[in-house]
Amino acid sequence: MEVPKIIKWQHDNIKVTGVSVAGIGTCLYLPEIGTCLDVAQGLNFAFPAKNFLITHPHMDHAAGIPYLISQKALLKQSPPIFYMPQPMIAPLIKIIAEWSKIEGHHYEFEFRATTPTLCYKLQEPYSFIPFETFHRTPSQGYTIYETRKKLKKEFQSKKESEILELKNKGIEVSEPVHLPIFSYTGDTQIEFWKKNPEVLKSKILFVETTYWDDKKSIMSAREWGHIHFDEILPLLFQFKGEKLVFMHISSRYRPEYIYKIIKSQIPQDLQQKVDLFY
Repeated sequence: MEVPKIIKWQHDNIKVTGVSVAGIGTCLYLPEIGTCLDVAQGLNFAFPAKNFLITHPHMDHAAGIPYLISQKALLKQSPPIFYMPQPMIAPLIKIIAEWSKIEGHHYEFEFRATTPTLCYKLQEPYSFIPFETFHRTPSQGYTIYETRKKLKKEFQSKKESEILELKNKGIEVSEPVHLPIFSYTGDTQIEFWKKNPEVLKSKILFVETTYWDDKKSIMSAREWGHIHFDEILPLLFQFKGEKLVFMHISSRYRPEYIYKIIKSQIPQDLQQKVDLFY
């Protein structure tokens, strides 16, 4: 089994460092946002993250939680905050307690349960909202939002000098807008696409696409709680964002083979929107 290679990916001002191979390890670190999505086995590029958003408890996504807690303590960093589905918390607390006994060290960390549709703060100006996913264990995806200020509608026709005058009078001329800049599915069946239309408006969407040809059928993908490329292909036109990134690909496929499928099967006008994290 190959160790996943570390990939550096960027679109506009959003950078991602990470790995993602189905069944081996998935972890995405967004340095500008100080946030990591899933943790694989606990990889050193994720050490600087302040917040960790965990999609589900499978070990290729979550096994690194105890190690990251340990490394944060060793590096004398502030205790990490892990957001996750509620059913994960009690078992993980027991696991960390046992590791504390083995190592003879008391660890500081925080596990926070999250609920789809509720908003949670990250470092300014970012926040996130979990969304429902459909896997074999309790699971959820995450959309990260950036808060910006926008001129109120009633002032948009005014000149710059007039707006400045209003500001000097103490009148609030702008209002906050929350822009979905990054969504990540974790492991899921295709139902997430149909149940969360707001995710399709994200500037960037990282979507698991584990299987790509008839070596694995759609039915087999569904049995394991994953997406087959043949399921997502007819839905691509519904994505309204700028980049849809395929990830969590089975190691049975080589990147050049996936690119060949993309080039031959995705309509040319959509090819500029898609990318591969593999």
